[in-house]
Amino acid sequence: MDLLEDMGGKKMFRPTEIKILVYLCKGYSTKQVAFELGNTNGTIKTYLSSMYKREGLKNGCHAVAVYMEYKFIKQYLKEVA
Repeated sequence: MDLLEDMGGKKMFRPTEIKILVYLCKGYSTKQVAFELGNTNGTIKTYLSSMYKREGLKNGCHAVAVYMEYKFIKQYLKEVA
């Protein structure tokens, strides 16, 4: 089971959102993320806003915390399997 999926089997984070979250985890601003991904700052903010609403996240810090938690659990399960 992919732990970036919720219990209903749908993807919690889409591939582009994961890329954005990885950059945010590294401390990048939305402008820097936009540059790295070849998008506009507005596009990145739209992705984030959509993700916040869809997943009930409060802000970027909350999104990064949730992503890191799933990443940690996924890694742990690989190690114990």
